[in-house]
Amino acid sequence: MEDNSSGRLSKESVERLHSSNPERGKLFELVGGMPVFLPEGFISNGRVEPSFSSSYTSARQAVNRMFMGIHDAGQAILLPYKVVIEIEGLHLATASRADKENKDSGRPIMDMTNVKGTPVNSDFSKQSADEKWGEIQGPYTGQLAVGRTGKQLFCSRRRRSRRSGCGERCSSC
Repeated sequence: MEDNSSGRLSKESVERLHSSNPERGKLFELVGGMPVFLPEGFISNGRVEPSFSSSYTSARQAVNRMFMGIHDAGQAILLPYKVVIEIEGLHLATASRADKENKDSGRPIMDMTNVKGTPVNSDFSKQSADEKWGEIQGPYTGQLAVGRTGKQLFCSRRRRSRRSGCGERCSSC
């Protein structure tokens, strides 16, 4: 298996951070694996026959090739179902696919909400993860559309190129 750690979170990448970095401790915890917070009484569905989404069954061969590509890149382990059902506490997700721009095959996804039994990504799990790691604060569109010079490339009001402008007199255009 080849090393695909370039640009990924690893013990080595965290060690390179300055010791005064306030996120360093959390990142060291994450390197060891992120815990999944489960509600009391949670029962895994690893011994239940899995169901398949229609987007998977209609494109089974393409989705399987995508999963094999992820495996070949060293980013996943593929196991036969007979081996998988023997793993204690395993929780299965529905294999599926979603469209992806400029890629006919789409992209593979594992839907952790479409399961038999209790979903892993429940409200309890999200709230517990937020308490442990902090809430994810995503950037707004205007923050995402910033070029190397720091100048905004797109108007944040109308999501159009600054060249064409939004048609209004705003600070972005």
